[in-house]
Amino acid sequence: MKERPILFSGPMVRAILEGRKTQTRRVVKWAGNLNGKPYLNIRNRTKAVAPAFLSDLQNIPEIRDIVCPFGMPGDRLWVRESFYIDHCDYSEGGRLGSERPDGVTDDQIYYPADAAQDRPHWCCQTIPECCCHEVGRPRVRSGRFMPRWASRITLEITNIRVERLQDISEDDAKAE
Repeated sequence: MKERPILFSGPMVRAILEGRKTQTRRVVKWAGNLNGKPYLNIRNRTKAVAPAFLSDLQNIPEIRDIVCPFGMPGDRLWVRESFYIDHCDYSEGGRLGSERPDGVTDDQIYYPADAAQDRPHWCCQTIPECCCHEVGRPRVRSGRFMPRWASRITLEITNIRVERLQDISEDDAKAE
């Protein structure tokens, strides 16, 4: 079993926590073979990659023979999301390492996704002693830089499949 990070936006994190999101999809690009097995590349949003034409779907063997960069069934994904650490050494951006810093506890980590989106100032809704009106809004860290120890959600991969976007069912679209 392996653990890998996966980045989600605030609305997607809320859907996961509410139990509305049970599937996720990533655009794939056929990359050829790796050690004799078909290999799929996840398309990165920040790089210009030509769209993958998966017309060879009928030629793809069983999914157990496909190497997926996010893992295989049984592997886990830890969710990266925007966060804030309410600790004097890290509230304004002290560098975070792979190990939890001394003195930082779970109740000092706040997530903007927990706030109601129809009201301003996520910090006033989630941080009990918020004083943003005096010192300004807290510095939120991007989920791209979230270390494993700050993650609160771990997902297990139960199934992997390759399908064309046009073939998605209505139930799958709702689960997504």
